[in-house]
Amino acid sequence: MRRVPLHEPVTWIALASRWIGLFAVVVMVFGIGLLRFGHVALTDALAVMTVAPAIALLAVLLAFVAFVVIWRDGARGLGAALAGIVFALIVLAGPSYVLVEGLRERRPQDVATDVSRPPAFSLSRAALAVRGGATPSLAAGVVRQASIPGKGVVEPLELDVPMAQAVNAALKVARDLGWDIVEVSPGTGRVNIGRIDAVNYTPFLRLPVDITIRFLPRAQGVRVDVRTVVRHSIADFALAVGAERIEQFLEALSEAAEEGEGGGAS
Repeated sequence: MRRVPLHEPVTWIALASRWIGLFAVVVMVFGIGLLRFGHVALTDALAVMTVAPAIALLAVLLAFVAFVVIWRDGARGLGAALAGIVFALIVLAGPSYVLVEGLRERRPQDVATDVSRPPAFSLSRAALAVRGGATPSLAAGVVRQASIPGKGVVEPLELDVPMAQAVNAALKVARDLGWDIVEVSPGTGRVNIGRIDAVNYTPFLRLPVDITIRFLPRAQGVRVDVRTVVRHSIADFALAVGAERIEQFLEALSEAAEEGEGGGAS
């Protein structure tokens, strides 16, 4: 009589871990797509991104339960359980990085080149609509000094050009950097303080960063201050958010103003 080899069944817990881990990856990719292409409200897209890590943690829990069952009963399914953990780690890598960075070095969400008198954002209906009705506070201690580790404080920019020329040069630089212009106040009339409100987005998730640029008249020229506010804390760790973004803008504006002076002189 020929013996029929008996194979232990694959535990359903391991299979569930694998499929739930894969589902977490799908949810994460779907959430990233919603953020990148903006087909839904930002809060809804962030909610989807929040669900993915929770699903991934469930996959990890099931994988460890499957390990116990495999060890105790000799059931098969080790590969499926390991796959569930791998899928979960793919999803959890991003949130884990944000958490570790946040505990190690919390980056301020609201930074400016002038903290004693921070630039104020526009309160017009159009500007409020772009910001979802939110108005960044001017209270003491809320706005932090823009500074870059290893470089130091980002200083305001002093330009030896008229107000109109400074505003026009700043508009061109902002557009060249890909900023969406929300509102422009040319700095004419009794107040004579210019302002540009704009919005930019983080490179990967395209989370909004609100920006205001203030132009203060001086005896000979204009002083330019910049303030950026990150609406969502997970954007703190994206490239060129905050002080780096301000420095990039001011350096480009300084070069543009020098070119404008040279062109005018010739």
